[in-house]
Amino acid sequence: MTWQLQVDAFLLLDADNGAEKQVCSRKSTESLLSFTRQPDAKAALETLCHGLEANSLWSEFDEVRLVARADPAPMLAAFGRFSPRQRMLLGNLSAELTDVIQNHRYVNYAEAEKAAERLAAKLLARYGRDALAEFRFTAIPRGGWIVLGMLSYCLGLRHEQIGLPGDLFDDGERRTWVVVDDCALSGVRFRQFLRSRGLDSVIFCPLFAPPGLCEAIARAEPGVEACLNAVDLRDVAPERFGQSYPQWLERRRARIGEAGAWLGITEYVAFAWCEPQS
Repeated sequence: MTWQLQVDAFLLLDADNGAEKQVCSRKSTESLLSFTRQPDAKAALETLCHGLEANSLWSEFDEVRLVARADPAPMLAAFGRFSPRQRMLLGNLSAELTDVIQNHRYVNYAEAEKAAERLAAKLLARYGRDALAEFRFTAIPRGGWIVLGMLSYCLGLRHEQIGLPGDLFDDGERRTWVVVDDCALSGVRFRQFLRSRGLDSVIFCPLFAPPGLCEAIARAEPGVEACLNAVDLRDVAPERFGQSYPQWLERRRARIGEAGAWLGITEYVAFAWCEPQS
């Protein structure tokens, strides 16, 4: 008697696709190497698999194996026995992988410093040096403190201007606080920070953020005088969902309601100071 074990396969990543296969494969491979910052396809796939293995998604599965192939074009698949819900989860993961590999932005320290200079120029142009000298500056941990360090050199901030509400230099008078972060993707982290500190006059300065989110935060958050970013992040949702984007937007709006300031999906951004956590 012969026993056959039924195994499903789900393709998560395929660099060898499209009408112009050689061009698509080369570009996809280059994007994968850029995203993983590895020298070749084999090392890139190993790095990607190590990262995926830490994903809490796998708690939804009884047993699953990731299988990768480097040549002739990078390919990654999941093998196991999948329910319809699990196949839906794998489909979402595949779409996210494609987005993050093709639409990612790595920011090294030199690029971050240049962005901080642009942010400083925006603040100076809008408020002037005299007004900025009366503001206090704080940051959302931990990337925000790194950006604030760069910004402090650009603006020549005094040490007593930098701190936290309620610290030694907070005299209790109503002052404008400039809240700095390395990026804003949804506005949730900023909203949590704002509520925890009880600030009523704030300028929010994320180094990287989608312009639509900045506009929504300035419009919706009480006490926020302005939201200024240095670099715009692109909304990849229209490209990801294509013709079904209006339906996706309606579903997302119904699910999030008033809790969300902005309904897009940003391109993936990673900073040099986040590397140990990647």
